[in-house]
Amino acid sequence: MTKREESLKRTKNLQSENRRSQPATVQDNANMHLGRPFKAKPVPSHVYLPLYEKLLEDTTLRREAVRAYRKEILKSIEKPFNFTIRENLKKEQNDFSQEKTKQEMNFGADKKLLHSKDDGPPDPLNLPSQLYEKRFERMQEDLLLKQIKRHLRAQRLIQSASLPPGMEERQHRMNLRKQERKARDKRLNRISVLDLDKPETEQKQYHYYHPAPDFKQLHWKSNKTLRRLWKPPPEPTRPKSFKLRTSERANSVDRRSLEISKMKRTEENISQSIVKQPVLDSSIPPALSRSTFLRENYIRNSLAKADLDAKKKEETEYLRRMKQKEVSNTMKETLGGQIISPKQLINSITEERKRQLVQNDLTRQAEYQRELNAIQQRVASKPLLLTRQSQIVARKRAEAKFDASIQNAGLNLEEIFEKCHETNDKKTTDKKSMTKVSVEAYDPKNHFGDLGNN
Repeated sequence: MTKREESLKRTKNLQSENRRSQPATVQDNANMHLGRPFKAKPVPSHVYLPLYEKLLEDTTLRREAVRAYRKEILKSIEKPFNFTIRENLKKEQNDFSQEKTKQEMNFGADKKLLHSKDDGPPDPLNLPSQLYEKRFERMQEDLLLKQIKRHLRAQRLIQSASLPPGMEERQHRMNLRKQERKARDKRLNRISVLDLDKPETEQKQYHYYHPAPDFKQLHWKSNKTLRRLWKPPPEPTRPKSFKLRTSERANSVDRRSLEISKMKRTEENISQSIVKQPVLDSSIPPALSRSTFLRENYIRNSLAKADLDAKKKEETEYLRRMKQKEVSNTMKETLGGQIISPKQLINSITEERKRQLVQNDLTRQAEYQRELNAIQQRVASKPLLLTRQSQIVARKRAEAKFDASIQNAGLNLEEIFEKCHETNDKKTTDKKSMTKVSVEAYDPKNHFGDLGNN
């Protein structure tokens, strides 16, 4: 125990002894204030102020301030005072008082004297004249005038301002469509038929002459579009067959029995291993789960796919090498076993191709020159159109002159032609008879006519 703890214990003991030695009166005096009634301070007055009345006072003050502000604005906007309405009212009141005095003076006289002025029927209500002014109509006219001015100003601004790009493009397309419509109307013979009996101002409406549509072509086009747009309907959703494997799940009793049997087997194996072998025996393979089975299957398939790809790659490489070998053999055969670099081979092929193209061009030019020469010879052999026409005209004139001279001589052309035909027939018959006399007699033995030549 330390000195500090000893001092603390001493002080505690002294305090407890003092409390015990105090008389009961001192303790009662100390507890006197606990029995007295507690007197708190009153609640401040601002707590009892109602909020609603305060809000009403604020709104009234705000309203008065707004009203004063509006009055100031109206006074600043107000036009100078006009005395015409007040003067008109005073004048009407004076007139009314004068008429009333006249009526009282002329009471019992003729009623026609009261209304000496021909101003129409009197007003029974005696309303002032400013009520009959057409102020509402004038306001409507002013509003209409303002709207017209606004519309004109908007049109002027639209015409002066440049159009947005979209509106300008639409305007251009609209103008193009109008031009196409006009051209189509011209192509389709848009004719305006006029009545001859009526004056020229009264015209009938336009008649359009459209060609008959080709319904077969239209039907074929519509079917074509439908065939292009048609798609086979999607396959309906079919639920896949699944197996919950509830029958394979073991009950709690079976599970316990299996666990007990496994425990027994493990104990037996452990005992046997301790006796027989010092090494653990993994004779029972672990049970494969579905995930491990799927993983192994996926790995097996991926390995098989990789082997197949490698085999395909080898086959393509082998085919490429064989093709390259065949090409090299053919090149050796064509070039006589010479070893030529690829650059030299390409140059020789290009030169051969150029030579063929030049030869083809020369043959084409020669053929074209031959055709031109033939055309020129044909044109040169024929006379000009003017000379041919002059020859035809001269022949027609000669024939007409010949016909006129024969008619003047009194001869008939048909008779002359008949006589000419008769003379020609006689000459032909004489020639035939001469040929018949010169022909030998037919010999059946010499059928082919080759015995006499021998």
